[in-house]
Parts: sequence; structure tokens; C-alpha cells
Amino acid sequence: MRKLCVFGMLLGMLCLPWVAEATQNMTMGKQALQVQEGKTSHAPGGNTPAVGEPHKPVSVNETVASNGAGAVSTGVGQGLVPDYKAQLTAELKLAIHEQMQTALDKIEGRVNWGVAFVTALATIFLGVLGLSFWNIRMNIGKLEKESTVAKQELENICKANTQLRGEIESAKVILAELSKLRKIVTNAANSVLREAEELGKELKDKAKNVVANLNDPIDSIEDGEKSSMVYSPELFEKAQKGDAEAQYGLGMAYYTGKNVTPDFFKAFDWLLKAAEQGNKDAQFQVGWMYQQGKGVVIDNIKAAEWYECAAKQGHTKAQNNLGVLYFEGIGFPQNKVLAKKWFHAAAEQNEALAQFNLAFMLYIGDGIPEDKQQAVFWYRKAADLGYAKAQNNLGVILLAGAGASKDVEEGIRLLRKAAAKGVDRAQCHLGELYRDGCEGVLQSNSLEAEKYFRLAAEQGYAEAQEALGTMLHDGAGIPLNKEEAAQWYRKAAEQGLGVAQYNLGKMLERGDGIPVNKQEAAMWLQKAAEQNYKPE
Repeated sequence: MRKLCVFGMLLGMLCLPWVAEATQNMTMGKQALQVQEGKTSHAPGGNTPAVGEPHKPVSVNETVASNGAGAVSTGVGQGLVPDYKAQLTAELKLAIHEQMQTALDKIEGRVNWGVAFVTALATIFLGVLGLSFWNIRMNIGKLEKESTVAKQELENICKANTQLRGEIESAKVILAELSKLRKIVTNAANSVLREAEELGKELKDKAKNVVANLNDPIDSIEDGEKSSMVYSPELFEKAQKGDAEAQYGLGMAYYTGKNVTPDFFKAFDWLLKAAEQGNKDAQFQVGWMYQQGKGVVIDNIKAAEWYECAAKQGHTKAQNNLGVLYFEGIGFPQNKVLAKKWFHAAAEQNEALAQFNLAFMLYIGDGIPEDKQQAVFWYRKAADLGYAKAQNNLGVILLAGAGASKDVEEGIRLLRKAAAKGVDRAQCHLGELYRDGCEGVLQSNSLEAEKYFRLAAEQGYAEAQEALGTMLHDGAGIPLNKEEAAQWYRKAAEQGLGVAQYNLGKMLERGDGIPVNKQEAAMWLQKAAEQNYKPE
């Protein structure tokens, strides 16, 4: 719209000089014409045609006649010449008049067209200008409305800002209060945390001591089912006829070498025949032989399959061994829930080894929820069946009162039973009790301590080897013997026991009862440091 207005104004400005010039030319032409007409009307002869009347040509005869019959037509300077000039002058003026009139008519037409054009442009310009003013007015009204709305919004923002400032001040007050409360809670939490850490450390140390003295967690049957059957021709004949029980008996005869030369290959062949006929005892034995590689190449997957066949038929030893495979992830993906399931199935049938394994899992919560009460229940079951490792573990628990009521006398009694059956941990623990004494129930006795430490040390138990080495090194109630002490330290150090590595390193470094060896001393001290061992 604005561009159109500007274009109209520019076009009008360009046309105005031309229209003014044309108007001036037309006025001047009219004035000249009027002057000419005035002169013509007063000319001699008085017979000049009026403006616009056609001019008629005049002949010489007519001219002579009009000047009188007595006039001489050929006389020079007489009446003919003046009349001819006047006539020519009149004709010339008339022609000029006609041409000027024509030109003036054209100029007047052009002027009229220009005036009309300029008038039209002016009208358009005024219309456009009016529309522009109307549009401006509408925009002004719109802007006034928007300004009113913006003003209202600004007022609302100011109000919200004022309210927000108030809320910020309130929040600052609340934050200050929260900061105070946080300090109070932090101090209280730190106090509780310190107490919890102290209690946790005490319980952890207690539990650590208990677990350290528990026997190895998971045991499998160390041998296949013992058979009372011996080799005989009659047994061989029955086995050849396909009798599954005879095949099992013959296989076990070859396995144990009863009345026949032992032969694991023949044993496996006959046991496999019986197992394929569904004999659960044979299935268990085949699984064991696959696991141990006796008479066949080791194959844990097939061992697991045969154990499972026998376990599903209720064979308790197979159920226990299947639980071990699931626990260790051998032949199957590791699954401690299924391990517990099979241990429990065998434990319910009084399989002492399964009771021991189940109790261990429950006591430490290994892959299943911890339940020390149930663990003690199953340890007691296995201990009552005479399982030595269960007797050791239950004895340790009763001595510490960790998971059961503390009963030192019963604990020592169980440890003695386990130690008598050769359980190295029970022997080592009894050695500690005799060395340190036990709450008035057991008096300190260095000789008894040495005896039990030596029993366990000779079985390769590293903790007993280190304890015996320390007694010999210090001469604590027994003859001093640093050379033998260094030997026991070395045995324990070679098994990775940090304290033994440190003690041996120091003896070698100082030449304490043995020759100095700085290089070997540095090696053992470095190994102890790698295990984060720090001397007390």
C-alpha cells in the first residue's frame, strides 16, 4: 500500500510540469489568435472571410471587374498590384489562422487528457492515502488493545514477582532451619554410624573367626557305592543274560577288585549296561566314574546327566553330588537354588554329607537367604550321624555363640570328636584353646597346644603350621627351636599365608636363627605386602 502511494505521488510530480507547460502554450496560442483576429478585422478592403469560413480563390478578371471597368489592368503601380497583395496577405493570414486553430485544438485536447489523468491519479492517491490512514488507525487501535493487555500482564508479572520475592524469603528461612536440622541429623547419624561400625566390626570379627574355623563348605561323595558282591562265575553268567542287578554287582566287583583283578574299564562297561536299564545305584556309579575319569574319559556333562537320573529315583548320594555340581557350576550352569534343592532332598533322607552342605549354605547365605537357626539344625543332624566336619563346625558355633546359644563345654566336646577323626581345623582350633585357655573350662597347656597344632600342621593346614612355628620361635612353653620354626613358616608361606610370609621374611632379613638372605627376605616381605598383611 505504501509503495503504491509513493508511486502515485512520483507519477503525479512527473506529469505536473508537462500539464503546466501545455496549459501555458495553449493560453499563449489563444492570445496570439485573438490578436491576429483583431488585425484582420481592420485590414483594407474589408472583405476578408470570417474565421472558419472557407476561402474562395479570386481571378484576375474578377479583381479587375471589382475595381471598375475603366481601370488599366497592365499598368505598373496602378490598382491591380495593391489589390493582389492584399488578397494574398488575407489568404496567408487565413491559412495561418486555420493551422493555429488546429494546433490549439490538439493542445487543448492533450491538456484536457492530462488534467483528467492527473485528476484520476490524484483521486487514486487520495483513495490510497485514505485507506492508508484507515489502516493506520486500525493498527493504532490494535496496538492500543495490545498495549492494554501488555500493561495488564506487566502488572500481573509485578504482582507475581512481589509474591515470588516473598516466597524466596520464606524459602531462605526454611533452608536456614533445614541446615540447622541437617547438622543435628548429621551429628546424630554419625554417632549412630560410629556405634554401628563398632558393633558391625565386633560381629564381623566374631563371624570371621567362626567361618575361618568351619570346614570346607561343599563335599561330594568320595567314592562310589560300596558293594558286598564279589566276582563269581554265576554272577558273570547272570550279567551276561541281562540281569541289571547282576550287571551292577559284576561292575562293582571289577571296580573294587573283590575276587578279581581290578579293572575300571570292565567295571564301567558292566555298570553302564545296568545304568541304561534304570538301576539307580549303577547310574550313580557311572556318574562318579565320568566325573573322576575312571575307566572312561572325564565328562562332567555326562556325569551330571547320570547323577540326575539316579537323583530323580531318590538316590541320596546322587542327590548330594548333583547339588555339588549345581553349586560349583560343573556340567550345568551354576545354580545355588537348585543346589539347595538337591541338598535338602538328600538331607531329608538322613544323608549326613548333604545335611552338612545344606547347613553351610544356610549359615553363610551363599546364594540363598541366610538362616543360621536352620543351619545349626542341620549341622546337629549331621553331627549326630557322626559326620566329623559337621561336628567341627557345630563345635565352633557353640563356642562363639554365633547362631546358637553359647555352650563352651559342648563345643569343646564336639571339637575333640572331630579332631579324633582327623579334622585338621578341629585340631588347630583345639590347639588355640589349649594355648590361650578357655574361660575356666580349659586351662592353658602349651604341650597340648603343640600336640594339636602339630597334628593339623602335618596334614598341611597352613594356620596350624604358622601357629606351631610361632610357638617354636618364641619357646612359648616348649623348647625354643628357630630352625624348625622357619621350616613351618616356609610351609605356610608357600600356601600363601601372609603372616607366615612376613615372619619368614623377617627371620631371613635379620638372620634370626637361620642364615641371612636379604634377597629371599625381600621376596617374602613383598608377597606379604601384596596381601595387605600388616603386623600387629
